[in-house]
Amino acid sequence: MTVHQKSNKILIHVTAFEAPRQILRLAKQLENQTRSPNQVLIVDNSKTASALPITSLGIEYRHHPENLGTAGAINLAI
Repeated sequence: MTVHQKSNKILIHVTAFEAPRQILRLAKQLENQTRSPNQVLIVDNSKTASALPITSLGIEYRHHPENLGTAGAINLAI
């Protein structure tokens, strides 16, 4: 008998606009989860990129200087 274990992955996508404090707060909260996500992607539509220390937490950060809105940011994410 062969048993196949199903692996469930947790992928998180966040769209942000002019919210550096909230991004940092989210990153810190993700560190305290009982099950860490497999992938976290933050798409920041702010005019300037945030200089936040989040890449060391395994979070992928993409900056787009034009406000793409939620749909555009999701398209960029995939």
